[in-house]
Amino acid sequence: MRIAALLLPLLALTAGAASAAPTPVTRPITADQIVARAPTVSITQIGQGNSATVDQTGAPGEATVSQNGDGNSFSLTQAQGGADHTDASQQGSGNAATLIQGAGLNTLVLTQEGSNNQASVQQTGLGAALNQAVLKQTGSSNTASLTQNGDGNIAQQTQTGDGNVQSVSQTGVANFVAYSQLGNNLPDLVIHQTGGMTMTITQTGSPFSGH
Repeated sequence: MRIAALLLPLLALTAGAASAAPTPVTRPITADQIVARAPTVSITQIGQGNSATVDQTGAPGEATVSQNGDGNSFSLTQAQGGADHTDASQQGSGNAATLIQGAGLNTLVLTQEGSNNQASVQQTGLGAALNQAVLKQTGSSNTASLTQNGDGNIAQQTQTGDGNVQSVSQTGVANFVAYSQLGNNLPDLVIHQTGGMTMTITQTGSPFSGH
């Protein structure tokens, strides 16, 4: 059964007098659901040129997406019978996020604040325990990626600054990582966890700033 998602289009006021008639802001929104029981999707957009796509197939999923700015793009796939939750916020311009939640139990909170940040996340589990991810980017031109394939994995990724790169891969069960970058142009440490591993990492400074 195909169910229309709840979309929350907003209006932008035409420049000029306060009494000017409101003009709809044109931006693409796509929500496609093929489910046994209805999941929930909420998409809110303010600004110009934003795009959001949510594709849900299988067991119930939940997705809340907020875009405030210009030229942001968001893509979420919840599929393969997973029980998934995503809460995503993009504030600024030119931010991009591609998220995939597959089988198992997965939850994700994504925040992008700034410009031209990129995030990609893929979560897949067996359903015995919840995979959890929190990813926050503040600044510009940061890149972050996460892959979780297993159960009971937790990833907390933070980037504050400009031009930072980080990637995390978790396989197996019961991994934990807290990976923070505070600075500019910090290189990727390429974190791989294969089961029962705990890591806390903080990178600081601006190694390629010339200072």
